[in-house]
Amino acid sequence: MTQGSRGTTIATVCTLQGGNRLLSAVRFAMLFHCSISAHDPARVAGTIAAIWRGEAHPFPPVEGAWIALAGDDRGTAIEVHPFGIDMLPGTTETAYAHNPAAPEHSTSHQAIATQLTEVEVLAIAAREGWRALHCNRGPFEVIEVWLENRILVEVLTAEMQQQYLAFITPANWRLYLQEHGVPGSGEAVSIRHQD
Repeated sequence: MTQGSRGTTIATVCTLQGGNRLLSAVRFAMLFHCSISAHDPARVAGTIAAIWRGEAHPFPPVEGAWIALAGDDRGTAIEVHPFGIDMLPGTTETAYAHNPAAPEHSTSHQAIATQLTEVEVLAIAAREGWRALHCNRGPFEVIEVWLENRILVEVLTAEMQQQYLAFITPANWRLYLQEHGVPGSGEAVSIRHQD
């Protein structure tokens, strides 16, 4: 491992027997996967996979769950669990329990990239009968797709991804807060791991 010019760790890639590759470290923060719930996990996972031009498959760790795989070089995935199943700390690994009072809506959402055009994304949502619309967030734009008309996923086309990546940096975020007069905008909390 070596240190980059800004102190970031540069990944070392090893080729294992059988041709599998292993990253010994990553040089940047990355969200590999997340999970959401749905009334129809197979349909939701299939729709996400269509937006990614990826694949959807059953997810055996959770009965009735599916997983959408982007098929990219980062292993990007979204697990889609049956609605009303909560993840809990288990005695060893994660435990699952039925929650009859599970809320229909949540503050959780994901922003995902796509190779599709805006027209193609809107057509997929229309095919499913789900709300979808172009939204301007100020510094960047997104397509809001409401899976099952209850779960927000912000879909970014290639152009939208460029806008997003150009804006979402700590320096730009501080400037944005200052420009909008947000109290405490000069204060940032940062915890860095020291090797």
